[in-house]
Amino acid sequence: MGLAVGSLWHARPAVVVPVSVALTFRIWPDSPHYAGQNRPHGTDLDNLVKLTIDGLTPYRGRGLGVIKDDHCVFQITARKEHVRSDADAGAWIELIQMH
Repeated sequence: MGLAVGSLWHARPAVVVPVSVALTFRIWPDSPHYAGQNRPHGTDLDNLVKLTIDGLTPYRGRGLGVIKDDHCVFQITARKEHVRSDADAGAWIELIQMH
């Protein structure tokens, strides 16, 4: 998802206005990537949120730079959904400008 978001956002200025972020994480807890850990529900939601928000900033030169800084985030909604394969796993990220 990060590459897709990054390629879609390429050459746009970073968001500097207050935003609401809606996150949906599609998790397959039986994935070999977990190596038997975090079962039966997958990675903790709070950890997924923190890593994702940091990844949307230009965090240490490794983030996407979609938002200027995490101070722009005024509201977060997040949830996990179980899927049945790694092919269906991923994340949906929606930024909405707050008025």
